[in-house]
Amino acid sequence: MATARLAAVLPLTEPPAIARLPVDGAGRRLLAFESMRWAGCVVLFLVAGCGSSVVAPSVRPRSATVTAVGTSGLSMRVALSIHNPNSMDLTVTSIRAHVTAQGQDLGTVEPGTGVRLVGQRETAFETDIVVPWTGLPSLGLGAVLAGSIPYTVDGVVRVSGPAGITMEAPFQMEGEMPASLFVPIPGLQ
Repeated sequence: MATARLAAVLPLTEPPAIARLPVDGAGRRLLAFESMRWAGCVVLFLVAGCGSSVVAPSVRPRSATVTAVGTSGLSMRVALSIHNPNSMDLTVTSIRAHVTAQGQDLGTVEPGTGVRLVGQRETAFETDIVVPWTGLPSLGLGAVLAGSIPYTVDGVVRVSGPAGITMEAPFQMEGEMPASLFVPIPGLQ
């Protein structure tokens, strides 16, 4: 009885917003959240499918050139080519470079880059790094006596992609610093 009185007070017509919702095969109105739930499942499926097929890029070192030697450290220009085999673009977020010279640890630096790697292409880029060091006087003397000092750069390129995907690709480079870079170094006399 209370239901009949309530029905008399409240009309049984649907509000205009509900009347515009799509109807399924049984004549029931589909609610907006049900449509969104299906759309969310499709997006999740696509992202999961893309994430499982992402391949780490390959790094091809081109050169590591010592550009200056000073009291602040060793300045180098590192040139790399990175091949992105994926159909989606990726971004280089940083490069970690660990430098040794004549067996002496000179340090590790990690400059940010933000370089965009276009999908299914090779991207060439250069970055400048400054490796602070404390062994400069002994290396300088060794360079003058030997004519040059061999060095090694062990590095890792960090890459990010869609949906929080992150990857690392290693590289290694070797070279020699000429003695002319060490003479004269202000502040070391």
